[in-house]
Amino acid sequence: MLMQEDPLSLQEYINNWTEIATAFINECNAYAQPFIAEDSAHFPHNVRFVSTELLNNCHQTSESVLYLIAHGKEWDADLLARSIMEGSIKYIYMLLGTTEEMEEKVYEYWITLRSISSIKISEKAKRFLEAMPNPQSYKWQGIRSVVLSDEDAAVIRNNYSRAERQAIEERWSFTGIIKHFLASEDNALRYFSMSVHHYGLASHLVHKDSNALIIQRDRNQRSLERVISARTSHAARVITDICNFWELRLIYLVKVHKLDSDFFIELRNKYKTLFEETEKAHTIFHSIEYGTKANEI
Repeated sequence: MLMQEDPLSLQEYINNWTEIATAFINECNAYAQPFIAEDSAHFPHNVRFVSTELLNNCHQTSESVLYLIAHGKEWDADLLARSIMEGSIKYIYMLLGTTEEMEEKVYEYWITLRSISSIKISEKAKRFLEAMPNPQSYKWQGIRSVVLSDEDAAVIRNNYSRAERQAIEERWSFTGIIKHFLASEDNALRYFSMSVHHYGLASHLVHKDSNALIIQRDRNQRSLERVISARTSHAARVITDICNFWELRLIYLVKVHKLDSDFFIELRNKYKTLFEETEKAHTIFHSIEYGTKANEI
């Protein structure tokens, strides 16, 4: 039975979803390994190295999301899901285009953006140290280490004008990449770009603003039936997102190697029950909250 009247039974039900979703993402990770194991004509060393670092990091965070869901922490899981969403779009953006274009984007992501951000980090560190009565203390050694010399800061500023720095940062921002996807001829990218509205909700959670507090307070004050349907749907949505993000990253990894694969069809068939149940959770939530019938959704 999908809807559980006992919150404890509900969590056990959700835990079953997280176990199945963990198996799903592990299958994606295992399938990806041959594609990231070595350089190829389509995947030069620098592109493979940097993109694999990002791919592995997204997988590790995905495991953390499912762990939080299994412990009843849907709101906190949403914070990390936001990070995975952003990592996923950067990963896909990195792998689009010719080999030369991929190499240029990887250089921007791994070298240029880090160089530009080092100026901001250095300025913040300077302000912190200036506010400390004992800036030379051993406790601040790590902070002193990120302070750039005037000469190094000047080199970075000379390499990239303020306008160029802003353009690069905008290009790699969440909004910038989504705009690029929306303008793409790739229907999958356009569809994905129109389905990332949860990123905004997670922004409220990240910043702990009044919207985040009101949303969570409102849920806690609902009737037991509404709380359970909302929690179930929330967990279902995050779990589904994590699986979808992994699958999407993998699809574009496979595309780099110009291969078609039945793996994705087989994967969806194997885990069909999981996605049917999570979709049913959304249907029940909408029915309870808005009186929407299943055939209207």
